[in-house]
Amino acid sequence: MQLVTEQVEELIAIGAAIASNCEACFRFHYDKARRLGVSNEDMYRAVQIAQQVKESPARSVLALAERYLRQPAPAPTNLATSDAGETSCGCTTAPDAGIELTPAQPACGCETTQEEMAPSSSPACC
Repeated sequence: MQLVTEQVEELIAIGAAIASNCEACFRFHYDKARRLGVSNEDMYRAVQIAQQVKESPARSVLALAERYLRQPAPAPTNLATSDAGETSCGCTTAPDAGIELTPAQPACGCETTQEEMAPSSSPACC
């Protein structure tokens, strides 16, 4: 006996469509499930399970944000701006007269890049 039938595959696909917010996927798999005789009740249960799974990380990240935001604010990062408006990482390394700085390197000439010092405008996950 096969445990994962075509009907079960479509229920899984419906759940995946909900989890990935894919309306076209949901419509496609809903139609296919209906043709295979899957009941609305079974599809609704798949949607409910998918929503529960989907909400779990949302609850976790909200709890993380709440923990962070209820703490005292951390000290600002050690970024210093020179009179010329150049941003430095705040290290005590004196600029080496013979160094060619790339635009991404701070005025001090250390290996820390501007991207490493400044907060990213777009996190890696987005």
